[in-house]
Amino acid sequence: MSSLPPPEEQDNVPPLWFSITLVISLFVLTLVFALGFSLNNSKSDESWLNTQGICTKA
Repeated sequence: MSSLPPPEEQDNVPPLWFSITLVISLFVLTLVFALGFSLNNSKSDESWLNTQGICTKA
């Protein structure tokens, strides 16, 4: 009658929301770091082009 595994086995698996939150937090940190780095390099409009891979300055 018991088709579900005991709760002890389910506790070993990390919850889905934890993995989703971890991935989102890593993505946000990477995005903030990239934006801050590009803004610190040059305050001009060319900083956005440089982050996109279009090098306008040598």
